[in-house]
Amino acid sequence: MTGALSSPLISIVVPTRDRPEFAALALEGLRRQSFQDFEVILSDNALHRPFEPSPRIFDGARFRYVRPPKPVWMTDHYEFAVGQARGRYVGVLGDKSLLVPGALEHVAAEIRKNSPEAVSWRFGVCQPSGDDLAGPCVVTVKGVADSRPVRVPARDVLEYLLATYLDPGFEADHQLEIRGSIYHGVFSAELISAMRSRFGRVFRFYAPDVNAQCAAMQIARDVTQIRCSLELIMAGPSNGVDVGVVVAKCLSTQEEAARGASGASPRLIPQVSTSIAHVLASDLVTLSGRTLRPEQWVELHGKAAYDIYGIGGWPDRSLRRSQLAALWSSAARFGPDVGRRMLKEKWNARRSNARRLVVAQLRSRLGARLDGLRRILATKDASVDRRSFAHVFEALETTGAANR
Repeated sequence: MTGALSSPLISIVVPTRDRPEFAALALEGLRRQSFQDFEVILSDNALHRPFEPSPRIFDGARFRYVRPPKPVWMTDHYEFAVGQARGRYVGVLGDKSLLVPGALEHVAAEIRKNSPEAVSWRFGVCQPSGDDLAGPCVVTVKGVADSRPVRVPARDVLEYLLATYLDPGFEADHQLEIRGSIYHGVFSAELISAMRSRFGRVFRFYAPDVNAQCAAMQIARDVTQIRCSLELIMAGPSNGVDVGVVVAKCLSTQEEAARGASGASPRLIPQVSTSIAHVLASDLVTLSGRTLRPEQWVELHGKAAYDIYGIGGWPDRSLRRSQLAALWSSAARFGPDVGRRMLKEKWNARRSNARRLVVAQLRSRLGARLDGLRRILATKDASVDRRSFAHVFEALETTGAANR
């Protein structure tokens, strides 16, 4: 078995930290794959709740359990974990994600057909109805008119990614934004090697998935995008959401990132550290070597204003005042359009916060009835399929069957 897997077609890397119950489900989804020429590396970066690897699953060949020498920042953990892969293609699967049973079979078919540098796919969302993650759930999948795979020029993918964070009035579709990502996708070993040669490593700065995508799309020629949902993401705790709504989390993650081996990118707006949109834009501009156009500077300040006026949990008023002073000082360099855009986003942020408070109060009063009402209202979008299932693996089987 070990010899047969010394160079599998696909390596799936599952980085996890302190979420063993989610990681166990992700592994079970991988065990149920109809395709067999792949390996799984679960890399455990635990601080408090380590994963308990069962010898029934982890055989040291197809399923391997690894840990970095010490707990590290997420970007360094991804770098370590992907470094363990032996496959000709390598993908990163979130520990809250489950692949449908035929997912890797779809991916392998595209690899064998065209030998692409990168393959990516769409995903749906699985919302557990109770405390049992594997129990009753509601699955949301957005359909497409044509589900056949398509090849997309890498330069188009890169421009879309940059526009998501920098272009005014750009309405991003996240299912398009993740084209060409190693997270919800795979990269060829050759592409990964080229990234290391050019950038020194695969994953850099703050957000490993977004920044690796930015780097890869400057090297690759095109991307094969599978336009049906091969993955369900389990709704649950999200570090990505937390850093955008709680100041302490926002600052602590940036401090941890700065201590990592990749360090931090130069910030486009000096002294502003409580806007995640600004952090991500700074990373992408550094990696791509872009020079911002005037309208992009306006948009950048607008997004930063929305974040700073909207984020909560400030430890004291002086920090908030200093962040706003730094933002407005920077805005003064770019003329009145920037100030007007920031004022607009100030009120947008306040309205969003008010809506969140109303929803939270309604949920406390109505509980599950509110979620049911929201699902009924959301069904006005005919392209969105929402279905209830008795078990998460029934949901995976049904979603996978729809792709055949």
